[in-house]
Amino acid sequence: MSATGNVDINFIYEEARQRLLASTKGIQAILEGLSEIRAYLEANGKLSQELRNELRQWCGPCAEQMLSILSDEDEDEEAEEEKEPNTPEQIVEFLQKLEKEEQMLMTRFVCLQHDADLHQSSLSIPDQRADRLIRCDAHNSREVYRALDELEKARTRSAEREARRAKRGPK
Repeated sequence: MSATGNVDINFIYEEARQRLLASTKGIQAILEGLSEIRAYLEANGKLSQELRNELRQWCGPCAEQMLSILSDEDEDEEAEEEKEPNTPEQIVEFLQKLEKEEQMLMTRFVCLQHDADLHQSSLSIPDQRADRLIRCDAHNSREVYRALDELEKARTRSAEREARRAKRGPK
């Protein structure tokens, strides 16, 4: 929480970003967002305030480092329209950093997909073995319930014997 008592928006963004990074679909969403940012910058030579904010959401802390390459941003919409586009060198440097971020995301995507494939292959069992395992599991469950029933009956008999002995009194 900030001094005013409001939840820090950067904390919320980072938490959401971490959840996205934990899934292949989330990483795909981030990559699509970065692709839109790339296309806009290549077409216009500058980024809108909205796209700058999106970059902060997608890339977290490294976004500020990437944005520092581009011309200073103005919060004023009118000033943004009058602002000179970035130099080709600035754009190339920004796109190189953006590409590194995309490569990191693709590496993470491949690792997550590989882990999912390994998990899936470890779960797949040939039909005959799966059928046999299911039957064995059912048999074991029945045996456990039988044993519990017998144990309950034995305890009941024991309690009844103790009750009869207590009724008879001491010898």
